[in-house]
Amino acid sequence: MTEVKVLHKIQKQHISRPFINVAHNLPYLSFIFPYIRNQLHRSCSETIDFDCDELFVHSLTGVMEIAEVTVRNERWTDKDFKGFIEGLNYLNLKFLDLRRNNIGDAGAKSLSERMRSFSELTFLDLSHNNIGDKGVESFSEETGSMLRLLHLDLSHNKIGYRGAKSLAEGMGSMGGLTHLDLSHNNIEDRGTESLSERLWLIHGLRYLDLSHNNIGDKGAEVLGEVMSLMHELTHLDLSHNKIGDSGIESLSEGLSFLDELERLDLSHNNIEDRGAMSLGEGIMYMIGLHYLDISHNKIGDRGARSLSDRAWLLQRLTHLDLSHNKIGDSGAETLSEVETLVSRLVHLDLSHNNLRDRGAKRLSEKMALMLRLTYLDLSHNNIGWSGAEKLCEGMMKIPELTHLNFSNNNLKSGQCGAEILAEVLKLEYELSHIDLVT
Repeated sequence: MTEVKVLHKIQKQHISRPFINVAHNLPYLSFIFPYIRNQLHRSCSETIDFDCDELFVHSLTGVMEIAEVTVRNERWTDKDFKGFIEGLNYLNLKFLDLRRNNIGDAGAKSLSERMRSFSELTFLDLSHNNIGDKGVESFSEETGSMLRLLHLDLSHNKIGYRGAKSLAEGMGSMGGLTHLDLSHNNIEDRGTESLSERLWLIHGLRYLDLSHNNIGDKGAEVLGEVMSLMHELTHLDLSHNKIGDSGIESLSEGLSFLDELERLDLSHNNIEDRGAMSLGEGIMYMIGLHYLDISHNKIGDRGARSLSDRAWLLQRLTHLDLSHNKIGDSGAETLSEVETLVSRLVHLDLSHNNLRDRGAKRLSEKMALMLRLTYLDLSHNNIGWSGAEKLCEGMMKIPELTHLNFSNNNLKSGQCGAEILAEVLKLEYELSHIDLVT
């Protein structure tokens, strides 16, 4: 009885009120758990002659139900984190956010050892944790207990192709997964191949992020093969990789089956005009697409023409980013001719290209159709003052425009186009953001 009284005293003083705050606001958990455990150890050493960690675990079952836990503590020791996980052992957790805790492979192993206790878990975030291949291997061995898991985030870790292979081997138990983020790792082509062999098992996957992973053409090729089976996918991010024209050609064949896809990001790859032509043939079937980012590639005028020829079929496309692509006047003219496309756009980015006055004038002629456009970026081109004047006339016909970036163009000689543009726009209506720095 003495032991129970001591324990209840600790519960009332250190658990009851803080845990109410944690359950709703979740900011103090990393400080509360070590503090409670230290208090329990002190009391137990005086009155109880058995494992205090086990007593601590059991004491939580009588305190309250906690369904969501979020922790931020980058100074965990392996021992403390293991104790913390043991403390969660009997909670009916559905949401566990452990991002930015620097738990490493040892922490991932501690978590995996208790994973069978988290059979109700639907959300697990382990991003930004320095988890490597060994940690993922330990974690993957226990995926059989995560039958209800919907959201898994392992981004910003140190997972290589071996870790990707281990994860793939456990995917058969995660058939209900809808969100998978492996971005900012280093799985490369070999890891992508291993994942692709098992991704088809996740029938309801809707969100897949493999950006920043050194994936090349071979990886894109095997992904293309499995894409035809991923009909539920709505978000695909393959940006910041090394995918070139041959990889895009294979990938595009699979993309043509994704009629539910809403967001596609292929920016920061090695796509040139031939790859853009293949991509155009693939995206024409993606009738649900509303966000397309192909920036930081090298598609040029021919690539812009190939995309424009097919993009008119995308009736829901509202966001188009073609910046950093070596597109000149010819590409801008072709894009502007696709009236059904420009009339639907809300966001258009053509910055860091090679547009001159001719392309700017042709684009301005179609601005009367851009009734929904709110964001326009034409910065870092070679548009002169005559092109700026024509653009200004066209912009008067865009009623919803709120963001305009026209900085770093060729407005230094002759009459100052920037001043003309700024003055006329100021007279007509006020933009929430305008950048005209030359």
